Amino acid sequence: MFGGDSTATVDVPPYTMLAERNNLFGLNLVGLRRRGHSREAIKALKECYTSLYSSRVNLRKFAAELLNSEFGKIEECRTFLGFFAEGSRGFAHQRKRGRELE
Repeated sequence: MFGGDSTATVDVPPYTMLAERNNLFGLNLVGLRRRGHSREAIKALKECYTSLYSSRVNLRKFAAELLNSEFGKIEECRTFLGFFAEGSRGFAHQRKRGRELE
């Protein structure tokens, strides 16, 4: 989901919310619930998102590693992690905590 007046010059992962310029604000939990994803799948997707974006390593490589873990057994996580194998422009990053909105 894109927020109003947001700009994306990089690839934006599925199930996420983008605002400002290339800043992810987390998962679109309301949209996931409305689309009928199970609580278990949403919980796993939250853990997957947190694991990926809390690391300081290359997103593409780490996503491939996570895809070969327990997360690879969950369809939503496979979709989310598989996205990073295909991107060509770079990826949106999570907004840094404590940063004031401009």
